[in-house]
Amino acid sequence: MKRFFTAMTTAVLLTACGASVSYIGKSYPAVDAIDLWFDWKDVPCDYTTMGHIDASPGFMGTVEDAQAAIEQRAREVGADAVVFEGIRRDVSDPVYKTTEESKEGIDGSITRTSTTRKEQTISHTLMATFIKYKR
Repeated sequence: MKRFFTAMTTAVLLTACGASVSYIGKSYPAVDAIDLWFDWKDVPCDYTTMGHIDASPGFMGTVEDAQAAIEQRAREVGADAVVFEGIRRDVSDPVYKTTEESKEGIDGSITRTSTTRKEQTISHTLMATFIKYKR
């Protein structure tokens, strides 16, 4: 039983730090190395666009995890290069949570306290394009 819980904990931690990746485009045979570009004007030669990808860090993940996931997928689908196009920051609508507490004093009086807390989720999505060089 202890082995089961250890395995489950490890699985949860590994998936928590992963990235959620969405790719639409063409695939070619896998490659071992890719070029990384952060501006379209830096691409040194003619190319065709293979497809577009975005990646969001998983729970407790980082934008660097999302970048690594994009690079891995680029190698898997045979891209020659990845052009990173930016990071989109998404902020959820605020959710207000109110908690109330009542305390009875020594003299029988009741004091009520109400606390409202605003919660918002901020997430980041790394966007990129896969390209294939014209040879």
